[in-house]
Amino acid sequence: MPIVGRVKRDVAERLHPETFADNISADDCDLTFFQFVRAIMLRHQPKDVLDYGAGRNQYVQDFDAATRSFLIRDLRDLRFGGARVVACDISDAVLTHPTSDDQQLLSTDGKLAYPDQSFDLIVSDYVFEHVEHPEVVAGELQRLLRPGGWLVVRTPNSIGYLRLASSLVPNRLHDAVLRWVQPHRKAVDTFPTYYRLNSLGAMRRHFSQCRVEKITGSWEPAYFFGSPLLYRVMRLAHRLMPRALGTAHIFIAQKSAR
Repeated sequence: MPIVGRVKRDVAERLHPETFADNISADDCDLTFFQFVRAIMLRHQPKDVLDYGAGRNQYVQDFDAATRSFLIRDLRDLRFGGARVVACDISDAVLTHPTSDDQQLLSTDGKLAYPDQSFDLIVSDYVFEHVEHPEVVAGELQRLLRPGGWLVVRTPNSIGYLRLASSLVPNRLHDAVLRWVQPHRKAVDTFPTYYRLNSLGAMRRHFSQCRVEKITGSWEPAYFFGSPLLYRVMRLAHRLMPRALGTAHIFIAQKSAR
């Protein structure tokens, strides 16, 4: 969620004056991630898109024009260019997903009832940190991806401070802690974390049929308890810390055409 959605309007404009245009800051990670997704869609014109771990698309379902960006809302709609979008998740919340043509629940074995090579593009946003069995997920996604097809993933950095802090909190306490540090987040959007598919090494090992590259960075601070002062401190820390220790990875992968 953009900074303006987490602090009052006047404070947000002092922190990021540019948000007066569309409630979006220059440091918004959503903008970076979905620009890459849209760039692939523009260049390669996928016909069939899988939104893996799509949830209920809370950004669109909970959209508030006073605090959220119209641009990000539209970039999150993967039906761009007439693409057919399938949204899947382990949670039945996906059945209410508003920007897809079909909604599917993942089976207990992690499989989807689609034949091999069904999709040109797979997008997965903040899902891979929740993957308990990476070999199963990677195998299924590579099975579903057509030769030459694309996979775009956003996930926390496995050695970033957010991941290290999360590892100190047992999964059974995640809901309570998130309600404290991110009171806007709903319990339906919270899942256990494992961090087994959150590094370039792990991605290349498990997605052996693909060329995998990554972007690492620290964008807007997400956990600052709604305090503008703490936001400023964490924003400075983000600018000073080495890029390798950034908060999130964006992985871009292409399956071999052979």
